[in-house]
Amino acid sequence: KITQWRRKMKEFKTYEANARFYLRQKYVADHIAARELEVLERYSGLEKDMRDIRQEMEEQEHTAEADYKKRADAVRKYILSKGKLGPWVPQTGAVSGRMHFFNADTGE
Repeated sequence: KITQWRRKMKEFKTYEANARFYLRQKYVADHIAARELEVLERYSGLEKDMRDIRQEMEEQEHTAEADYKKRADAVRKYILSKGKLGPWVPQTGAVSGRMHFFNADTGE
């Protein structure tokens, strides 16, 4: 009977060690899963913010380009309505948007 008792005690200790090991693994897995979910939520929020910012930048670029073309047309019409310019041809700078004149005769 003592040998059976010792054998049972050894089995119980093994079960207890296995249960503690399982609980530690479960705790670690739960902690890691919670951390990964937190990271995924944060990055999905960042992706949404980046998508919104990218869309806003495209809208601003489109609006700025339309405003630039409208202003360039208005300036060109104003200059051309002033009268004869002779050999001088109005030019609009592609980068700065400023109006300058090009002399078709001299190439200045």
